[in-house]
Amino acid sequence: MQIKPLDTYKENKYINFCISLAKNGITGVFMNPMVGACLIYEDRVIGFGYHKKYGGAHAEVEAIQSVKSQDRELISKATLYVTLEPCNHYGKTGPCTEFILQHKIPKLVFGCFDPNPLMQGKSIAFLQQNGVQTIGPIEDQKCRNLIQAFTKRNREKKPFVTLKWAQTKDYYIGKENEKVKISNPISDIYVHKLRSEHDGILIGSETALRDLPLLNNRHWSGTSPKPILLDRRNRLPHISELNSLLNKSIHFNKPEQNLEQVLDELFAVHQIGSVLVEGGQQILQSFIDQNLWDEAHIITNKSLSITSGIKAPFLQGQLFKTLQIKADSIQIVQNLEKI
Repeated sequence: MQIKPLDTYKENKYINFCISLAKNGITGVFMNPMVGACLIYEDRVIGFGYHKKYGGAHAEVEAIQSVKSQDRELISKATLYVTLEPCNHYGKTGPCTEFILQHKIPKLVFGCFDPNPLMQGKSIAFLQQNGVQTIGPIEDQKCRNLIQAFTKRNREKKPFVTLKWAQTKDYYIGKENEKVKISNPISDIYVHKLRSEHDGILIGSETALRDLPLLNNRHWSGTSPKPILLDRRNRLPHISELNSLLNKSIHFNKPEQNLEQVLDELFAVHQIGSVLVEGGQQILQSFIDQNLWDEAHIITNKSLSITSGIKAPFLQGQLFKTLQIKADSIQIVQNLEKI
């Protein structure tokens, strides 16, 4: 067995703690990245926090402000751990680098560099120039996985696209003109949690007409995603049962508009930073074939076969994680070209 040096072990431990903190902000940060931070003095956590809400205090500020009055004098002797390079520019809030210097924090350990072109190492250089010892990146890949959606938004000016479908053991997603229940109720809760983590949820007209879906996350907490309807033949306004859904949705009904144009408009006009695609086989496969997806959550009921029907989409990618919920196996697959 290979044992890591004590210092490296400690740095990894606290960055992993920060990663767990950051994930608490997944439903509130919108266009911003998920970030977690903690302040450590002599192996004791004296403050911690995460970026909770778009436009709100950043993780570093939350961590520093969380320090109890009896420990305030320790801030200038503590080490600040943060998953992402601190910001060094004015946006919705002031620069975290100035806040760090204001509190005379002597040492910073960071998880990964900021992909924002305004940043990309400039904050680290600034802090070093002002006497702050910096160490990083630490747990770089884990921290970059945490901000995949933010990275894509910065580099491509498009929303992060997640595909989701449920399939049988023999790789069918349903039957023509017949509803087939594939995933179990606990997996359904998982899907609603996934919905709460996205700004928008996209389906095509066939799914809308067949299922008359609500497209909300009623089985989970948080804000429901904005419904997005692809309806190139403009069929949906003629279905009275869909009026409620249409009134609150973003409706694409121009036949000449392709998927890439749809994503561009969602980002630039509607400020949708992440999209969950829950459409039928045709739409899902179109996102795959045009390489417009970033991650896929595939639910496979290992105990159900239907022998015929609508074939599941086919994709190739890197398996990131597998979850088991009773007979359902949920595979989370990442697009190798987008990682």
